[in-house]
Amino acid sequence: MINLLHLFGATPEAYKEIYKFKLWLNNQNLIVLTVVLTSPAILSIISLHVASLKHKRTKLFTKESDAVNWLSKKKYIGSY
Repeated sequence: MINLLHLFGATPEAYKEIYKFKLWLNNQNLIVLTVVLTSPAILSIISLHVASLKHKRTKLFTKESDAVNWLSKKKYIGSY
């Protein structure tokens, strides 16, 4: 899970780094990636700049608790 709750925006260079990080993750033994963001607006901006997040193994949330619950329900992590 990537928690971006404190992200308020970024430069184009930062979005390139996010893209490179996501490409690196794709070469790892990644089952699923959850990303937690503060708002749908930031989600839209990141989705525009980081096309690699539009992947079936990526699930986006605005609340960390929703992400954890989803991961637990899908059996990716143990329940709390």
